[in-house]
Amino acid sequence: FAANGQVTLGDNGDSVAVNSNAWDITALGVITGIQTVTSTTAETYDLGSTALEWDELYLGDDNGIQFGIGQDVIVAYDETTDNRLELTSGAGAAAGEASLYIEDRLSLGRQTLTMVTGGIANENLTPTASYVEVTGQDNGSDAVSLQTASAKEGDLVIITNLDATAVAINFEATTKIAGGADVVLTQYDVMMLIFDGTNWLQVASISLNS
Repeated sequence: FAANGQVTLGDNGDSVAVNSNAWDITALGVITGIQTVTSTTAETYDLGSTALEWDELYLGDDNGIQFGIGQDVIVAYDETTDNRLELTSGAGAAAGEASLYIEDRLSLGRQTLTMVTGGIANENLTPTASYVEVTGQDNGSDAVSLQTASAKEGDLVIITNLDATAVAINFEATTKIAGGADVVLTQYDVMMLIFDGTNWLQVASISLNS
């Protein structure tokens, strides 16, 4: 049928569904087959509410969310190049203008490396988080070799020794350390490194924490 005005289907107790040749609405309100959905007025209407939030939002590769009426900032998943979530400037901002401000605390993912080999040992650390706690060493000559597998340019890692026994961070081909020598971490000492795409580079180290 053709309708030119308001159409009422049912009397608030009837089951209604739409089954077109392109898009459908089930009797439970599940919509499929639609394409772009737009609002009639910018910065006016909401998706969900404070009491009726939506659940999951599924976005494809190399797509994201654009913020600002001028599409100033984009948060997107970069599958093609870096395989990571990125914050970048959008069409309405100058290149490099996007910035991230954290009003409360910044929490880093935690990884634990437990030295399990008895006596003098050298164990590999492949960082999977930005904060690493080293424990379990039983010899003052125990050492850790940083690995580059899965590391991406710009990755940061902060390493601390929680054990009473010292542990060394090895100076080697892909771990560049100030002075060209191992850094020995006594209990609660901290070392920070950044990955340049090939090597871990020492940024800082703090000793004699207590």
